[in-house]
Amino acid sequence: MKVYHDLRENIKSIAPELLNNKIRSWDRDLFQRVQPFIYEHFWHGNASVNVFRVVGTEHPDYRGMT
Repeated sequence: MKVYHDLRENIKSIAPELLNNKIRSWDRDLFQRVQPFIYEHFWHGNASVNVFRVVGTEHPDYRGMT
């Protein structure tokens, strides 16, 4: 699919590390240990996400993907 290929090449030219870094699994134990130090936490059902800052996920379908 040409559109997908063009998008991938565009991302690769802007931020090649985005296509090489795998998304890590969410570490619930670590979260529990640092939770007392969290000063802001929120849930949003519909928001814009800066994909360059994503390092982990709780969703099993996306773990280990780039």
